[in-house]
Amino acid sequence: MFNQQNFGHFGAPDRLSSNYGQDRSFTEIAGDFYQRATDAFSPEPGYSEQTAEDFAPSYTYMRAGQTLPFVKGGATDAQVEKKTGIKGLISEIQKRMGVAISGKISDKQIRDYQKAKFGNDDGVIGQNTYTALGFEPPFAKSQRSSSTSSTPSPSTELAIGSDPFYKKNWFLYSVSGIAVAGAVYYLFIKE
Repeated sequence: MFNQQNFGHFGAPDRLSSNYGQDRSFTEIAGDFYQRATDAFSPEPGYSEQTAEDFAPSYTYMRAGQTLPFVKGGATDAQVEKKTGIKGLISEIQKRMGVAISGKISDKQIRDYQKAKFGNDDGVIGQNTYTALGFEPPFAKSQRSSSTSSTPSPSTELAIGSDPFYKKNWFLYSVSGIAVAGAVYYLFIKE
């Protein structure tokens, strides 16, 4: 049945005509390819240009005179709203910092902004950073009286945001479990 046909790889005939592709120059082929590509990617009639703002998540910043909390990396709009009632604070901070608005701020975004503005960074958005961003008081107050820093004292106030992994319960329990297992092995199993 297929004896008269001689096919090479992927069903292509083994031999092509001797003048295959030689009837047009390279520039003609390239020009044709360019024209087809620009036609394929050109906007259709009635298309309107869209900007990055059209695709940015929408948020509403509503403060209503509440005190701005200390914020650290990992904080989200939902966390801040749940703890303080301020809607869209993280998104507003990101907008004023000039970074992508995601509703969750990273420690790197905070530190990069603070280094650019102040030359040093503590990774916590407090009174100085809020002021540089153009926010109005009232700001959260630190319980430290001997320092002029506006960052919270870890023993008295907690900033809104996520803790580093080594302060999370799953890590502490894991390390404790490994220590107990090691002690049991050393005391009872090892001869």
